[in-house]
Amino acid sequence: MPTPPTPATADTGPGTQAVVERLGITPAALHERHAGPGDVLHGLAVLIDTVATDVDRDTIRLTDGIGRLTRTLDRALTAATHTSRLHDLGIARSVGRDLDLVAVRHAHALAHLHALLGVYDKARAATTAPAPANTPAPGAALEPPPPRRRKEPRTGPCLCPCNHGGFCGGCGHAGCGSR
Repeated sequence: MPTPPTPATADTGPGTQAVVERLGITPAALHERHAGPGDVLHGLAVLIDTVATDVDRDTIRLTDGIGRLTRTLDRALTAATHTSRLHDLGIARSVGRDLDLVAVRHAHALAHLHALLGVYDKARAATTAPAPANTPAPGAALEPPPPRRRKEPRTGPCLCPCNHGGFCGGCGHAGCGSR
């Protein structure tokens, strides 16, 4: 039984919000909607749910990382000694690198999610559209292809000089004029 569309709440991430805006249903509900046996959109719904969850998790990681980076930089600016300041700046640099990696992964996952939503729209339209009148029914026997024409081997005169009154030194052709 299909799950009714659920509205986006304030605590959802950008991955879930993108799916809700595009399809009017959460990724988890979309996954449940296409969980039936033989549903051709099941795999695509699973991918959309997985990627939307990844985008949401990366958003949380970015938010937490920015807060951690801010606290570390504040600590470095207020440190009493030069050594503790360098230590805190080193931690801030490490946190910054981690944030860079998460931000890149987040951007790629969000682009992947939008591409998957486009594919889902096209696949859903293709599965609900009626088949053209000239398309045979699934499983119907198709007419056999036309028979292939075999090319006859080309026969022509032997270009050997022995067949033209000359001497070739024994070419081995049948009817060779050299002895």
